[in-house]
Amino acid sequence: MEASKKPDSPYKRKKNEVLHLNLNRRGQNLSVDVARTFPYSEYVSGSDRNNRGACEWISSDIFYINLNKTTTEAHMAEILKAKSVIVDMRGYLNENTETFLSHLTHQKLTASSGMFTPQILYPDYKNVSYTIGSYTIEPVLPYVKAKIFLLSDATGQSATESFLSAYKQFKVVTIVGQPTSGTNGGINLVSMPGGYRFFYSGMLVKNPDGSKHHLNGVIPDVTVNSTIKGIQECKDEILEEAIRLATEDK
Repeated sequence: MEASKKPDSPYKRKKNEVLHLNLNRRGQNLSVDVARTFPYSEYVSGSDRNNRGACEWISSDIFYINLNKTTTEAHMAEILKAKSVIVDMRGYLNENTETFLSHLTHQKLTASSGMFTPQILYPDYKNVSYTIGSYTIEPVLPYVKAKIFLLSDATGQSATESFLSAYKQFKVVTIVGQPTSGTNGGINLVSMPGGYRFFYSGMLVKNPDGSKHHLNGVIPDVTVNSTIKGIQECKDEILEEAIRLATEDK
């Protein structure tokens, strides 16, 4: 008897193949076909879910910019004209956004980075001390007068969390959305037999107020909880809340 062929892993499929799902929702059986149209990296980028471009005018005085797709420096002319600017910082960014922070202050800003590097001198992690990093932001013209709203969620990690922490520390923006992933810190890489690797942070990282960062993330100023209705209707509830706040702030 010929042995049956072992089915391929469902995770090793080609682009544009269709995945057939059978779901049970509230007692009702549903069949859904989902085309594999995007690579993994595009699924994890939170701001791509709203299907907007790199930037656009939401209204005559509210400008939206997506830092997964462009930079603030490339659109400074529009930013200077706006009364409110919504900066999408979900996902991993194309820009060192401390550059934009320098346009939001009239004075030099100095603060702790929140990253503590262990100084390991003894075996078994005994008597470990820490050094803490710091940074300085120098004011740069032109000065941006617009009200700034930053969008965040759990797709924000690593450098994105450092940038959001800086903005929150200096209280020059309003962060809208959900906590970041809480995965900031320098990367340590361990290679293992069989070609396996794993990463972890060897740093202790804290939020600007001294609270725990790992697993907690950067906490937004205005929290937006996803709703079943919003998910069903494919709404970007975080962006919608920022637009509401920007409209009220006129």
